[in-house]
Amino acid sequence: MVLLKRVKDEICLKVIQMIDAHTYVSLVTDGWTDTNGSIIINFMVVTPGLPSLFWSSWSTSGGCSAHVLNLLMQDIYNFPAIKAVLSSAVTLTRLVRDHLALYDEFKQLQQDVRDMGSKARNLVLPIPTLWYSMHACLRNVLNSRETLEKLFLNPDYELFMARYRGTTSNRKKLLYMIALIRDDVFWNNLRTIVRLFNPIIDTLCALEADNAFDSAVYQRFRGGPLRIDQQQALNGIGVLSDVAAIVTPVAPVGNGVALDEASQADGTYTNPTAVRLDHLQGLFREKIQKRWRYVHTDAMAVGFLLDPSMNIDDFVGCDDEQVDDQVCSLAERCGLITSTGVAALTAEILSFKCLKRRGGEALRAKYSESSPRGYWGAQSENKYPLLKKLANIVFAMSTSSAASERAWSIFDHIHSKRRNRMSVEKVEMLAFVYINYGALQKDELDLARHQSCPEGVDTES
Repeated sequence: MVLLKRVKDEICLKVIQMIDAHTYVSLVTDGWTDTNGSIIINFMVVTPGLPSLFWSSWSTSGGCSAHVLNLLMQDIYNFPAIKAVLSSAVTLTRLVRDHLALYDEFKQLQQDVRDMGSKARNLVLPIPTLWYSMHACLRNVLNSRETLEKLFLNPDYELFMARYRGTTSNRKKLLYMIALIRDDVFWNNLRTIVRLFNPIIDTLCALEADNAFDSAVYQRFRGGPLRIDQQQALNGIGVLSDVAAIVTPVAPVGNGVALDEASQADGTYTNPTAVRLDHLQGLFREKIQKRWRYVHTDAMAVGFLLDPSMNIDDFVGCDDEQVDDQVCSLAERCGLITSTGVAALTAEILSFKCLKRRGGEALRAKYSESSPRGYWGAQSENKYPLLKKLANIVFAMSTSSAASERAWSIFDHIHSKRRNRMSVEKVEMLAFVYINYGALQKDELDLARHQSCPEGVDTES
């Protein structure tokens, strides 16, 4: 215990030095229940450009932008047609992974693909509530189509597959899987759904990163991959225009065909209904619009205005007119001005908006590789004194509380059922050392998550 406390104190000094290098930081929290049933709240120090640092945890008796995307995926996965395709992909994945010889042969074929210089990913099962893992399951099945076809349909593997015809139950499962792999409608539906989800997954990864700023939330929902204005309604969401060339909506969309245990047991396979692209597009637009209303906050609009790389002509609705008042209101709440300072701050706002509009695309391109925090840090105190102070606060905000959520797996790894007699104090010190040592060493691999939930780690080996 003495040694652990000494190591913790040494790392704490280094953590404080890292925090001191930033004028403003954010503190994000998230609650969980440990092995002994105690309610714990984790506090993580986060700010763009700083690795996520664990600060402390509280044992009690008693939202973030990235999480909105998880809720968005949850909404969409409940759509029957998508649920049916996911069920098929999970069934296929589970059958391959549950048979060791079959899985070893699959991995060998995947390794042959890598040896030829191409990428190949292992099949992964989705983890409940980790919605991005469902996309990983669908994507990896789609990317493994050629390998699966070779393994199940190629005559060269007829002798190998004969071992799975020994019992009636295995024969029915094999017939079922062969029918599924031969079904072009299943693969077309799978391809469509994966491409529909790609922009959401890309946005989720971007917003959960340690270097994401608030302005990125507004940009990605309104001017980027998730844009849903009138033009996007015609062309699709993100990459949907490419999908339309592959999948033609010719059949009415149904509820989809869920793969239940009964159909698998008797070896029957029911061909799924081809999902209509326009119906899926409408579903995605509806759900994105619903979640956009949740993240459409004053802070997001203010960050979008103050980021020199963002186009303020992309403001939606009345945001362009309202953002001036939102900036003044936020500055008052932060104690930067009083009611008498509104006029001076408004003058700075209008001057900065004129600068951005006059600069146009050339100005945005100039700062496209720069961080908004770096831009405002380099500004003179005399040019925009009030805006600079506000920008330092706005761009210290994190777009996600994922850092706090990721601490769950680390606490779970440390405070396991085999170590359930450890005190809360000792668990906190171990977590402090574990998390912050990795941050100080710039170690990007979440070892606790890898050890606790290996299915959640997307590796290519």
